[in-house]
Amino acid sequence: MCGIAGIFGAGYSAAELDERIRRMTATLVHRGPDSDGIMVRADEQIALGHRRLAIQDLSDAGAQPMSSPSGRYVVVYNGEIYNAPELKSMLPAGLEWRGHSDTEVLLAACEQLGIVRTIELAVGMFALALYDRTERKLYLIRDRFGEKPLYYAMHRGGVVFASELRGLMALPDLERRMCREAVVLLLKYNYIPSPYTVLEGVRKLMPGTVVAVDGAGAQEQRYWDPAAVVRRRRASRSAAGDFETSVQQLQERLRQAVRGQLVSDVPIGAFLSGGIDSSLICAIMQEQSRERVNTYTIGFHEPQFDEAPFAREVARHLGTRHTEHYVSAQDALALVETLPATFDEPFADSSQLPTLLLTRVVSGDVRVALSGDAGDELFAGYSRYAAFRRRRSRAGMRALSRALLRRRGHAFALAAAGRAALKPLSACVGLPKWLVEHKLERRLIAADEDFAAAYQYLIGYWSDPASMTAGGAAPEYALTRDVAKVEETDEYRAMMLLDVYCYLPDDIMVKVDRTAMHHSLETRAPFLDHRLYEYAASLPTSYLVDEAGRGKRILRHLLHKYVPQSLVDRPKAGFAAPLAKWLRGELSDWAESLVYGPELAAQSLIDPKRAAEVWRLHKQGRGDYSFHLWGLLQLCAWQRMYRARW
Repeated sequence: MCGIAGIFGAGYSAAELDERIRRMTATLVHRGPDSDGIMVRADEQIALGHRRLAIQDLSDAGAQPMSSPSGRYVVVYNGEIYNAPELKSMLPAGLEWRGHSDTEVLLAACEQLGIVRTIELAVGMFALALYDRTERKLYLIRDRFGEKPLYYAMHRGGVVFASELRGLMALPDLERRMCREAVVLLLKYNYIPSPYTVLEGVRKLMPGTVVAVDGAGAQEQRYWDPAAVVRRRRASRSAAGDFETSVQQLQERLRQAVRGQLVSDVPIGAFLSGGIDSSLICAIMQEQSRERVNTYTIGFHEPQFDEAPFAREVARHLGTRHTEHYVSAQDALALVETLPATFDEPFADSSQLPTLLLTRVVSGDVRVALSGDAGDELFAGYSRYAAFRRRRSRAGMRALSRALLRRRGHAFALAAAGRAALKPLSACVGLPKWLVEHKLERRLIAADEDFAAAYQYLIGYWSDPASMTAGGAAPEYALTRDVAKVEETDEYRAMMLLDVYCYLPDDIMVKVDRTAMHHSLETRAPFLDHRLYEYAASLPTSYLVDEAGRGKRILRHLLHKYVPQSLVDRPKAGFAAPLAKWLRGELSDWAESLVYGPELAAQSLIDPKRAAEVWRLHKQGRGDYSFHLWGLLQLCAWQRMYRARW
């Protein structure tokens, strides 16, 4: 894992190129503490910078920037190619090798097989910049699922790029103007989806995409698209084998994915929550390891959030070397002011706090950790999938949703599961209309909407985030475009696909990458082996979802081969923190300093009166608005950190 930066065609002098690329690279030390490398060719108007976290081939033979055997290509690269040995076997015999890094194999393959063909064959996570000296062209490439980040901007007639936004902000002449559309999206989803960033003119490269930049400008092309995979695999679902055969096939594919991701010249461990996904990854790791695998978990003192006891039992059964660390509100308070610097862009998934603590604990022992991320997106694991599907079948749901719409501003809860009777929550009566609906209310409203609108109700927070911003407007977000690509009548499949486009790369992967890289820890996600994704897309939905509507049916059956059913079969909890309680307690003073601080009004972005009203309602216990406030608070905290630079 590394940090990369670069400048191409921006018209700087040799001295300016050297000074600026060193500035940019210096901001990424946490991503690569082991060494750095710089290449400046003023006559070609190219400067490349690299910070190295050495994982494979720890010698200087793995250092970057690295040139191909002929010298035509130069690369700076962040990530891992897990099938480098297979790629190497496709190349002509007799090539001379300096070392055994995957970077060297990647470069040789680009020269021998072509750039796009090499990327299509590569199994891994990566964000890279490849410079073609012959064509005077720069290629920016991001992996299929967006595991590794890459920011770029057209600048002074050329392009600048970096692994994180801070790398671009190191440029003294980069324009700094906040993007109001991105702020609206942050309030809506608690993350800023690609290609938007908090700065106008700066973009996040979309997953599975190549941008080629030369004197004529930039051309973008997608080399891998999950919707295209789903379309191709739809026809094969009816030809899938029986369920037990599919369980065995999945087991072999997961073994292959885990085996490829165990390649490392430094110690490896794994995150273990005790849930289905992480337990299965740890089980297969232990199965393939001669030594006890290092596993790690975070616990909470609040029982309803604490999964550490489950992880402990799974670890004991598997025989791993297990470490657990309990998180308190005091731990959160100690970290909360570091979040803007850690994430580098406003980001408001509250599980960022325990994840940051977890990666700190893990990084003290190992330099690589495997995770169970993406099991939900591949195998229909999120509870909202089942809730969404039930919305159309539950008796009276549409009538209830219409009645609720007529009484917008009230919050309701079901009196009991399966009953049509509702009772109002008196503490929440009389809320302003612009405030977000409660979770159940969103689900009821979704029953009366089309697919795209209903999905956004389920995943959103503020009901009208544009009304919270001064001059802001809801942009034509990529989700609208992606809905058109789905072409799926199966709503489970449609939501899984949309999550792969949006939530997975822009929330889950951002959270894991930034927290791990803050501690110079590389994380790997075996479920994001694209061959496994393609296999999962070919399975009938009945293999993913059981008759009771529970997802991950096939994963459960596979896990039961390794772990007793009694240890892992329980309702999905997620990796959540007791945020509502913390905001009314230990984090209250910090939050209040932001709600009533100068940051809200500084950029004339957010209506301070509305922000104060939501804070008052939450603090008085008139509702749980912690997740809605969290986005506002992270935006304000980010502005506070950067205000001296504007």
